[in-house]
Amino acid sequence: MEIIKQQEEVEKLDTVKKNSPLKVFIVDDDEYFNNILQSYVSKIGKEINQPMEASGFLNGSDCLKEIKKDPDYVILDFYLDENNDITLTGYDVLEKIKKYNPDIKVIVISQMHEWENFKEEFRRFGASDFLKKDDDLYNNLKEMMRQSDIDLQ
Repeated sequence: MEIIKQQEEVEKLDTVKKNSPLKVFIVDDDEYFNNILQSYVSKIGKEINQPMEASGFLNGSDCLKEIKKDPDYVILDFYLDENNDITLTGYDVLEKIKKYNPDIKVIVISQMHEWENFKEEFRRFGASDFLKKDDDLYNNLKEMMRQSDIDLQ
């Protein structure tokens, strides 16, 4: 009987989690692009029937100040340039996020041409995946979120 009660509690928690919005932090110093990503996240949530809350940050410091809100995802720009003075790089922010909570999924995003040279280094820092800022960005992000091990269905 006790096992049945425990299973029911787990099922209740799973239902609550499925109905609660996923929290997505977007860290990109390009305000226009940051807003585009926020709208993409909202649209993807509707398409895959998973509520999502997107919060945008124009620098790593502001994101880290809010990290205690425990986002499910952080979409992190590779190059962060705060007033043309690189104070926190993508590496720095990723490392601090992973120290705080290694379960947060961090997707590194960039339009760099030498992208392949940096993938392994970011993986060592704990990046979950990578996105290029290109014409396929929306569909690639949607697929990543759909295939994530965060239970979306």
